[in-house]
Amino acid sequence: MESLKIVDYTLIAKRLKEMRTSRHLRQKDVAEVMKMTENYISRLESGTVPILLENLYAFASIYHCSVIDFLRPEEENTDDYLLAAINQLAEQASSKQREQILKIMQVLLDDNTPQ
Repeated sequence: MESLKIVDYTLIAKRLKEMRTSRHLRQKDVAEVMKMTENYISRLESGTVPILLENLYAFASIYHCSVIDFLRPEEENTDDYLLAAINQLAEQASSKQREQILKIMQVLLDDNTPQ
């Protein structure tokens, strides 16, 4: 089975803004270096537009960090990340597959063995 890959654009947006502000940079400063408009930087930081991977590498270079720093799930939001992953898989499934997934989840939830 392929590994599950979900991009959390909201988290990336949050981290873009955190990285910029922690370095005391303005959106205008970053926009000039990235050759983008301030409006586009603002939209990236608010999560209203998805970021291209090549731009993520450019931001990592500007902020002297790794691309992984933008992508790593937050520890306190691990459950949210897992729920998003489950929902994404369910959306891709057929109606019959969804019924099977539901049955499997019910069996797992009914199992009283400690995890």
